[in-house]
Amino acid sequence: MYQFIESIRIENGNAPLIEYHQHRYNQCLKAHFKHAKPVPLSHIADKYANKQSNWKLRIEYDHKIRNAQCIPYRPRRIKHFRLVYDDQIDYAWKYSNRKAFEKLKSLYHEDEEIIIVKNNLITDSSYANLAFYAAPHWYTPKHPLLKGVMRQYLLDHNSIKTANITPGQLKQFELFCQINAMLDIDATQKYATGDILL
Repeated sequence: MYQFIESIRIENGNAPLIEYHQHRYNQCLKAHFKHAKPVPLSHIADKYANKQSNWKLRIEYDHKIRNAQCIPYRPRRIKHFRLVYDDQIDYAWKYSNRKAFEKLKSLYHEDEEIIIVKNNLITDSSYANLAFYAAPHWYTPKHPLLKGVMRQYLLDHNSIKTANITPGQLKQFELFCQINAMLDIDATQKYATGDILL
């Protein structure tokens, strides 16, 4: 297992957020391997231009690309969301080591997803950023654990706004959803905030 990953959506042969993945990958190399030379991730994604429907291209890397695997994407089925609290968790980069999430999730059923609260602020689920709806806008936590590529795309296009959201403020929102490279806000499943287990 290598140190970092990029999970890129291949949709009918296209990689719609490839520029955002490239930027995050470049920044990661700059922060951790300052002498490493970035490679164009589009060159890897182009190898899968014949793929129909949705695929997940997982790229593993450290100072160089180590592995690339493209598999069919199937969204998880989630029955419940539950708030969990952890003020020490850190996932500022897209690390391949996800033991912190696995430890938190191990306490709950497989069909339950966690929403992590850090310093009394809603952050992310275990594998996605979050967006909350209070008419007429969608809001995403201002301080996520990971600044995801879909989150940044939606912010750049004024489709969502940022806000600090505490557990006590959840009742101010009607709906919420998960967003990441594989989950576009328009297509991802929406959930009632009132159903979150506190």
